[in-house]
Amino acid sequence: MNIKNVDTMRKSNEILISLLVASTAYFSNSCNHEPDYSSITYRNYLGYQIEQAESVLSEQTEGTAEGEYEAGSMQAYQQSIDESKSVYENPESDQKEIDQAYEELIKAGDDFYDQMNPYVSNFQEVIGYAEFTLDHTEEGQAEGQVKPGSKEILQNEIDKANNILADPELVQRMIDEESPALLTAVYTFDGNINGKGLVYSENSGFEMPGFNTINFDEVPGWTTFGKLETWALKTEIYQGGTDLLPAESVPEGLFVCKLGSYTQGIYQPLIERVHPGVKYTLNMKASVLMNNPDAFGVRHKVIVQSRVFSFEQEEGDYKFISLINVSYDTLGLDPTGFLELNNSFEISNTSEFIDSKIAVDFMVRHTFDPANPIWAESYVAIDDIKLFRQ
Repeated sequence: MNIKNVDTMRKSNEILISLLVASTAYFSNSCNHEPDYSSITYRNYLGYQIEQAESVLSEQTEGTAEGEYEAGSMQAYQQSIDESKSVYENPESDQKEIDQAYEELIKAGDDFYDQMNPYVSNFQEVIGYAEFTLDHTEEGQAEGQVKPGSKEILQNEIDKANNILADPELVQRMIDEESPALLTAVYTFDGNINGKGLVYSENSGFEMPGFNTINFDEVPGWTTFGKLETWALKTEIYQGGTDLLPAESVPEGLFVCKLGSYTQGIYQPLIERVHPGVKYTLNMKASVLMNNPDAFGVRHKVIVQSRVFSFEQEEGDYKFISLINVSYDTLGLDPTGFLELNNSFEISNTSEFIDSKIAVDFMVRHTFDPANPIWAESYVAIDDIKLFRQ
């Protein structure tokens, strides 16, 4: 390449660079002078807010019960909605009027929410759960104990919640802010427990009430339910031992739960609320007491179903439950000594069950396929039921 060609190329490059610099400066200046619309409330935003407000209002009622609103509050909110609607529907409304109507409607919604009778009972349940956790945990270095200093931190959050509950100006907004903080404090407290923590259940070894009974509904902490055969025999309490299951073989005391393939199941709602990022382990001991053949002389293996779930509505209403975990343990054909059963499941930090209250239930069958039931009598002893959190 000769010198003339090199010089021509250099000049061309200089011209190209100049054009690129000028172009960059132009676009930079254009961006710097671009109008900022972020502070503007568009008319359709106001319309959407009006629709939301009308939808919320249509679902409310006035009264004195929790979740109901103070007398006159709905009419006041409706008036605010109507005023905003008149601005929205007026084609002559300028931007300032739209902005003002939007802000006033949002404030009216906040004021209306504060007129609701707060859900005090739910808040009290959360406080009760925190107090229960505190009362049933000791500080120390042993497994199941919480690290020293943890109880004071949780107690401070409980005191804060109780002060909010006692505030004469209490509104739902205050509860909305404190409930998650209190639950987080509980979860943090339990995270400081050494090793695995025991989830409290009432009468886990069936040692109460301590007298002879064949009516399981008299046993504290536990209730029968008729998931499949509501016509079945009453569940019994095993006591004192038999040739197949001598008294000294019972894991805890002399009492066990006796469940059969023709009997109802048993359940217990726990005070536990599902924790995020933990592993739960349901532990129990079970033993086959009797296993008869079916009408054709065939014997079938005995199965224990154990579940952890949440009642979506009232406790004991099995029409509305959310199943968290279900396990099936096959005990075999013949009566045996007690076997220890462990069923574990993980709860992620984003689980839909977080903060849900837990219940557990147990049932004995030869199969849990409702389309192909097996009709054969069997009985199983269950004892020493524990739920661990780690």
